[in-house]
Amino acid sequence: MNVDYRTLTQEEIEGERRKQHRKLIFPNIFILLVSLIAAATLLFGSLFSVNVHIDRELVVSLAEMSESGSSSDTDGENTADMLAFLAKDADADIAVSLYPLETVNVAFSDGDGRGALKDLISSAVPDLEKVVETLSNQMAPAMVSYAMMQAVESLPEGADLQDVDTEVFNDTFRLINEQKPQEAKEEFLSACEIFAANELDMTLTETEKQDLADFFDEALEMMESEDGTLSVSNLLFALMEGKSPTASDESVQSMSDENVSEGDGSGQSGESGANQFEEVLAMLEDPSAMVDDMDDQTVETIRTVCLAIAVLMLVCAGCWAILALFALIHIFVKNKKVGMWYVKLTGILPFLIFFVLPVVAVAVLPMLSPDLTAVASLPIAFGGLTFVSAICLLVLWCISIFWCHPIKKRIKVCENALRWKRENPGNMIGGYQI
Repeated sequence: MNVDYRTLTQEEIEGERRKQHRKLIFPNIFILLVSLIAAATLLFGSLFSVNVHIDRELVVSLAEMSESGSSSDTDGENTADMLAFLAKDADADIAVSLYPLETVNVAFSDGDGRGALKDLISSAVPDLEKVVETLSNQMAPAMVSYAMMQAVESLPEGADLQDVDTEVFNDTFRLINEQKPQEAKEEFLSACEIFAANELDMTLTETEKQDLADFFDEALEMMESEDGTLSVSNLLFALMEGKSPTASDESVQSMSDENVSEGDGSGQSGESGANQFEEVLAMLEDPSAMVDDMDDQTVETIRTVCLAIAVLMLVCAGCWAILALFALIHIFVKNKKVGMWYVKLTGILPFLIFFVLPVVAVAVLPMLSPDLTAVASLPIAFGGLTFVSAICLLVLWCISIFWCHPIKKRIKVCENALRWKRENPGNMIGGYQI
């Protein structure tokens, strides 16, 4: 509604200004709530999150990216085939998240910061133990199948490694997880006979069956935890440490002892693939252990990066917190106008740096380097809670433009009218309308 100030007295104009200020109470309440949400998520929510879906395609992509380090194309192909077979049934997600308070802890910790850095890595992957257990159970049938295939040195003529069906061993590991070792052993021996007949086109001898039984008994011992429970992941980590179930016959051996190359028999490709596999398992078992292998310069560089991240997030979250404080104060004071420029200037930075930039990098890097072409196909999803502050910033802009600005404009007109009234006492006010 338009107001003609030519008909208003100074008291009426002041009343109109107070009325407009009171209209800012509700916008200020919304600004307070939005600012608190944004500040809280920037301080306590994940800044950066990467969700990696582990499956056969991921393993193949990683193997392809590492082929350049192989001694020959054949070695690279053999390694990729082996890793792809081991991960044929893999289906798990690893979420890695970066939290601002952890970066603050690393940046400002006493000493060399290694302890704080380990805490940061541990907090970044809190569900890793569960993921490792899931992957262990998914990959165990393929590992057993691979060991049996290596025992007979080759597949039937014309057979493809990727076509081998390993589901026959699923019930064995289900029974192990149900803590039924005797039933699992019986199922394992039965599954071995079926697998040998269907996939390897052979019949197991009584000696081979006994060797497999001994093999399984020793494997069970490796699966046993300190509390007596059986866990398939224990076997994988035992293999990783160089241990392996042994048998009286050389036909049954650990995968880590097998020669999988088909050329000169050196086993170079098998060792390369096993080493890559073991490195992955080592990282999954205790990712924070990698800190012990870092030199001081690397640790210091990481601490510098954490310091930059911590300062950025403290500044951005601090701006939102200051806006929340000012919005609260201005709800009760006479002047209810709140300045927002500092939040509008910095509010989008966390979202740009920790979400938009990684997504763009994954899309652009393969264009810059042919060696990184496979990166674009990796099953990686970026996330984090910085999108919350970005949404809060959008809401703040909407409140500012469509709610606060019209009211502030009317207040400005009132203030100009009062100023003109004071400077020109006794004259009519013209030209000031809201």
